[in-house]
Amino acid sequence: GAIDPTRTPADPLQRDYTLQFQISSEATRATLPKTGIQVFGAALHMHKAGLRGRLQLIRDGENVLDVYDSRSYDFDRQAPDLRRWRLLPGDAMIFACIFRPDKYVDILGGLRTEDEMCNWAIGFSPELPNYRSGVGYLVTPDQPFRNSFIGNVPNTTRGLYMPEDMAPFSPDPRGWVDLREYREDHCETVIRDESNLSSYSWGDANVYAIYVTIAAFVMCLLIERLVPGIRDINSLRIKRNAVVCIIQLIFSTAFLVPLLVLAAPIFDSNTTFKAYDVDTHNELRGIISTQILLYIIELFYRVGIRPEVVAHHILTAGLFIFLNYVASTSFAFEYATKLGAILILLAMLDQPKNLTLLIRYLGHGRATWWPMLCQIAAVWYVFSKLAVIAAAAFFMAESHNGVEMSWSIPGHSFSEWMENYDLTDSVVIGVVSMFMFLLLLDQLYTAHVLWKLATRAKAQNEVAPSSQKPLTAST
Repeated sequence: GAIDPTRTPADPLQRDYTLQFQISSEATRATLPKTGIQVFGAALHMHKAGLRGRLQLIRDGENVLDVYDSRSYDFDRQAPDLRRWRLLPGDAMIFACIFRPDKYVDILGGLRTEDEMCNWAIGFSPELPNYRSGVGYLVTPDQPFRNSFIGNVPNTTRGLYMPEDMAPFSPDPRGWVDLREYREDHCETVIRDESNLSSYSWGDANVYAIYVTIAAFVMCLLIERLVPGIRDINSLRIKRNAVVCIIQLIFSTAFLVPLLVLAAPIFDSNTTFKAYDVDTHNELRGIISTQILLYIIELFYRVGIRPEVVAHHILTAGLFIFLNYVASTSFAFEYATKLGAILILLAMLDQPKNLTLLIRYLGHGRATWWPMLCQIAAVWYVFSKLAVIAAAAFFMAESHNGVEMSWSIPGHSFSEWMENYDLTDSVVIGVVSMFMFLLLLDQLYTAHVLWKLATRAKAQNEVAPSSQKPLTAST
């Protein structure tokens, strides 16, 4: 619209000054294809006084998502937000620019750096040759509904001086939900903005480790004190080993199916920029993080822990720390999440091993059937690890051949702002392969120990009957 609405009045206290512009649902309904457009990035452009910006997606009159929310805009370090989302016909958008006023003079709207503007760029697919630009006009409490324009802006206006009478799409106020119904959400958003608080998810790591640790401690305490078979074990080392087996059995059995269900949808979008459910990613990362935390807690809880167990848990934690680094450095977090979902199965498929060892800790290791169970657990242990590693290797080979689009984000034209990008998929494959090789060696040794226990127990069972015959006769 006109440049004048971007005027920021002087304020001696330099309080934040917000301007909002609107593209109405009528504009998108008349111009977008029926299937909508796939947005893969958005960028905000202001000048020196710009502080923050937000792009709200309005669907059916409700704010369904803040598709862009910049908390620290910097004119000298401008960067796009690579979040993917779908813009459908009938969606509306509200663009907000927050400025810091000058203490003494008004900041005018204009093209000069000392002036201000509120410009947005959205990267989307498929291309719409006849609808490349959109113009929204300043909305205020006393004038909340203004006309919108989507099309090719005339060269004479450059989108900066277009009068509102050239915008043909008028919003229908009846399609908007009363703000009072969402006042609490709005207040929460304001408080979070002012306090720089992010929305919390159970998959985040800030206090997540605390309550997982507390939950694990309570579980260990309850099992040690209340479960009869565990409570009666005299050896502290054996007792705690048994407790660990019980907790791992409960967790891996309860969350194996949810892990597979949550991971399945993200493997369908590896060739496109299809949007995904962020909550699903958080829940999936939460399951993975819980397993890693249980491993770390186990290192401090056990007594006289075996070296191969220490090596296994540290290698597993190191692998997932590296995958988190890959996600945060390369922005290929979907790739890292998929690989993590595959590799965590190395830990989530240990039920036969944990059950076999638990039975032994409970004093049934000399039962005639236990050696066979131990051998089955050893065979399952080896083949399950080989299957998971083969699946991970296949996935990495596919991504290396260009199938995984989330890994190619840094290669797009809108990613030039990513500085010092030197983490390639070849480096990731090399590091992850090294971790997998070391873990495989460790797990093969564990399988060898299981097989050795089975052989020893079988031999003892064969010797025990002959040694007990005289005793049986005398009684």
